[in-house]
Amino acid sequence: FVNSTGAVLPVVTDEGLEFSASAHYFSIGNTALASSQSVKYEYSAKSANGFQIKTVGESIFVVGETKGVIYGVYELLNRWFDFDCYDVFAYYYKEGVTDLKLTDYDLTELPDIDMRANMFYMPLTVGTDPNASDAMRINGWDEIGPMYENGTIGTSTHNSLFTVNYFKYGEEHPDWYMDEIWATSGMPYQLCYSVNPDINDKNSYIYIVCDRMKAAVTSADGMDTKVYGFTLEDHMRWCHCDRCKALEDKYGVNTVGYIRVLNAIAKEMARWGNENYGHPIRVAGMAYSINEEPPVKLNDKGEYEPMDETVVFEPNLSIIYAPINTHYMVSMDEAGNEEYYRKLKGWAALSPSVRLWGYSAMPGGYMLPNMYHNAVQRMYQVYVKYHGTALLELGQWSNYNHTGWASLLVYLQTKFMWNCQLDYATLLDNYFNGYFKSVAAEMRAIFEETNDLAYHAIDMGLISGNLDGSTEKNKKVYSYAFIQNMLDKFSAVYAKLEGLKTSSPDLYETLKERVEIEEISYRYMLLQFYPNQFTSDELTAKRSAFKADVTRLGFSNYGEIYKVSELWGRWGLSD
Repeated sequence: FVNSTGAVLPVVTDEGLEFSASAHYFSIGNTALASSQSVKYEYSAKSANGFQIKTVGESIFVVGETKGVIYGVYELLNRWFDFDCYDVFAYYYKEGVTDLKLTDYDLTELPDIDMRANMFYMPLTVGTDPNASDAMRINGWDEIGPMYENGTIGTSTHNSLFTVNYFKYGEEHPDWYMDEIWATSGMPYQLCYSVNPDINDKNSYIYIVCDRMKAAVTSADGMDTKVYGFTLEDHMRWCHCDRCKALEDKYGVNTVGYIRVLNAIAKEMARWGNENYGHPIRVAGMAYSINEEPPVKLNDKGEYEPMDETVVFEPNLSIIYAPINTHYMVSMDEAGNEEYYRKLKGWAALSPSVRLWGYSAMPGGYMLPNMYHNAVQRMYQVYVKYHGTALLELGQWSNYNHTGWASLLVYLQTKFMWNCQLDYATLLDNYFNGYFKSVAAEMRAIFEETNDLAYHAIDMGLISGNLDGSTEKNKKVYSYAFIQNMLDKFSAVYAKLEGLKTSSPDLYETLKERVEIEEISYRYMLLQFYPNQFTSDELTAKRSAFKADVTRLGFSNYGEIYKVSELWGRWGLSD
């Protein structure tokens, strides 16, 4: 507000204040003034982080629970000053505003997806810019794990063997575990999930999981509002003991025992939560990789329904559906994703709450173009239709910067998480005009040419599935001539920016760096895919210059588990 208008509003508490229709208040939160005018955000079971903005007399009230009131303030800033956040430390707002009319507001907003988390790269994940997450309405992942034996709170995923500690219980209860041992850890690959799902059976591990969850809940204030995951390990192996095999033979899928275990845990955590906190403690399982198939069948109406009553989820139980092999360049309900769409509908038939994990980044190709933009909106609309209440976009979680139009992808993801009916073309306009400013048209042209080429390759059958880190796949799409053409266009962008060097040096440096970040992707493809286009000396010089820029711009990885230092080694450059 100050940066846009130059006006500094006096800040007061509501103690002793009395409302009058002619008074001028900007009331933020659940103040006494708001209560006196019966302005209150009545949130539904759908969301506690929406907000209400209401004009009463000549005062404006913004109310909401949790993060909602902050989102309401950002909504006002957007309406008044076109405020927007494109990335960490990348904001836009009008300046020099001298005339701001009082508007008669009466609006309430709820997010389409209640819990919204984006881990696309490290600065966004760790909160390098403390305001960016709130400005982009990312309220985080509300899920954690049980308390482990060492007193630490576990993560929400891949935590089963840390919860039911193999080294503590394995000798006495070998039937709790898959009989195949992973040599790296000395632990089995998975638990066995065909144990008796009874909290009172000490020959079953249900009571241990519940005890570990209860310990986590009671460890600190507010922990009763979390979701507690009990999830499989990150391996493509599953137990095939006689009990598990009998269940799989009967139902045709391997998830029945797991769901029965989850239901037993959820039932006990609901009982205990109601008794101690006045509400059930929420629990989540995970459908990922080896156990994605839901135990459902088609009814006479062609709709999915549970195979039997034992796999219907308890009211406080949800599933994390993490379809890692989804084709993210098209929507879940389009050709190429039939298998994963079917599974999503199946899990929605079992649970009123489906928590989605998205993998809209190429684990093996962080420096390649991330051409998933066209599908984001429709993908999220499908998620919402099928009980999507939470969404975590894993993205380039291990990287410290991102290229290949990933910043635009994050911008679209955060917008559509909140409202998946927003206009895509308008969002593109807002992003390029606000983020790249005087070179918006040129940068958008580079993006759209790259985007069109990637989708043309799919339409022509040159590639199928995601454009992952495969050199073979990407060379089919991005030819040497195309990349060189794009690099020529980047050169023209830099030339256009030169005029800002003297007239606005700070803006010049900002825009130049944003352009450099996007150019990294094209330079990487040139040097990785087409080294034979250069002499040995030319290649070494270009790769050395690339390494210097990558280091300066703060990139840490070129793949999920691949550090840039490994790339330098492969290229014969000293680290």
